[in-house]
Amino acid sequence: MAAPEAETLDPSTIRLTLSLQAVRVDKTRTTQVMKMLKGHLLDRPRCKSVWPDPDGGDMHRLVLLHERYAAAGMASDEPRSRRDVPRVFCSPT
Repeated sequence: MAAPEAETLDPSTIRLTLSLQAVRVDKTRTTQVMKMLKGHLLDRPRCKSVWPDPDGGDMHRLVLLHERYAAAGMASDEPRSRRDVPRVFCSPT
Protein backbone atom coordinates (compact mmCIF):
# COMPACT_ATOMS: atom_id res chain seq x y z
CA MET A 1 0.00 0.00 0.00
CA ALA A 2 1.45 3.37 -1.06
CA ALA A 3 1.59 6.36 1.29
CA PRO A 4 -0.73 9.26 0.45
CA GLU A 5 0.93 12.06 -1.51
CA ALA A 6 1.83 15.01 0.72
CA GLU A 7 0.59 18.45 -0.23
CA THR A 8 3.23 21.08 -0.80
CA LEU A 9 3.08 24.33 1.11
CA ASP A 10 3.75 27.61 -0.67
CA PRO A 11 5.95 29.74 1.65
CA SER A 12 4.78 32.97 0.02
CA THR A 13 1.30 32.43 1.48
CA ILE A 14 2.63 32.60 5.04
CA ARG A 15 3.43 36.10 6.24
CA LEU A 16 3.88 37.55 9.71
CA THR A 17 3.52 41.31 10.20
CA LEU A 18 4.75 42.93 13.40
CA SER A 19 4.45 46.56 14.49
CA LEU A 20 7.57 47.27 16.50
CA GLN A 21 9.59 50.15 17.87
CA ALA A 22 13.22 50.46 16.79
CA VAL A 23 16.27 52.37 17.86
CA ARG A 24 18.46 53.93 15.16
CA VAL A 25 22.15 53.48 16.00
CA ASP A 26 25.44 54.20 14.32
CA LYS A 27 26.77 51.16 12.54
CA THR A 28 29.91 51.20 14.71
CA ARG A 29 27.91 51.18 17.98
CA THR A 30 25.42 48.41 17.18
CA THR A 31 27.08 45.76 19.36
CA GLN A 32 27.42 48.16 22.30
CA VAL A 33 23.74 49.16 22.12
CA MET A 34 22.65 45.52 21.83
CA LYS A 35 24.56 44.70 25.02
CA MET A 36 22.96 47.65 26.82
CA LEU A 37 19.47 46.61 25.69
CA LYS A 38 19.89 42.90 26.39
CA GLY A 39 16.52 41.49 27.43
CA HIS A 40 14.67 44.33 25.68
CA LEU A 41 15.32 43.29 22.07
CA LEU A 42 13.09 41.37 19.69
CA ASP A 43 13.46 37.69 20.52
CA ARG A 44 11.58 35.59 17.97
CA PRO A 45 12.80 32.54 16.10
CA ARG A 46 14.03 33.35 12.59
CA CYS A 47 13.54 37.11 13.07
CA LYS A 48 16.59 39.35 13.03
CA SER A 49 16.77 42.06 15.69
CA VAL A 50 19.09 44.30 13.62
CA TRP A 51 18.18 45.64 10.18
CA PRO A 52 19.75 48.17 7.82
CA ASP A 53 18.15 51.61 8.16
CA PRO A 54 16.40 52.48 4.88
CA ASP A 55 16.66 56.22 5.69
CA GLY A 56 20.14 56.15 7.20
CA GLY A 57 22.13 54.82 4.30
CA ASP A 58 25.12 52.65 5.14
CA MET A 59 25.94 54.48 8.39
CA HIS A 60 23.02 53.40 10.61
CA ARG A 61 21.20 50.26 11.73
CA LEU A 62 17.74 49.72 13.25
CA VAL A 63 17.73 47.67 16.46
CA LEU A 64 14.24 46.25 16.97
CA LEU A 65 12.80 46.34 20.47
CA HIS A 66 10.70 43.61 22.10
CA GLU A 67 7.01 43.45 21.21
CA ARG A 68 5.97 44.61 24.68
CA TYR A 69 7.27 48.10 23.79
CA ALA A 70 5.13 48.38 20.65
CA ALA A 71 1.95 49.20 22.59
CA ALA A 72 3.77 51.89 24.57
CA GLY A 73 5.13 53.40 21.35
CA MET A 74 5.55 57.06 20.69
CA ALA A 75 2.82 58.95 18.85
CA SER A 76 3.44 59.11 15.13
CA ASP A 77 2.56 62.83 15.03
CA GLU A 78 5.70 63.72 17.01
CA PRO A 79 8.54 65.27 15.05
CA ARG A 80 10.91 62.64 13.70
CA SER A 81 13.83 64.04 15.70
CA ARG A 82 12.05 63.22 18.97
CA ARG A 83 11.42 59.67 17.84
CA ASP A 84 15.10 59.17 17.00
CA VAL A 85 16.17 58.09 20.48
CA PRO A 86 19.51 56.50 19.56
CA ARG A 87 21.49 59.69 19.97
CA VAL A 88 21.32 59.00 23.69
CA PHE A 89 22.91 55.59 23.19
CA CYS A 90 25.41 56.61 20.53
CA SER A 91 27.02 59.73 21.94
CA PRO A 92 30.81 59.55 21.68
CA THR A 93 32.56 58.34 24.83
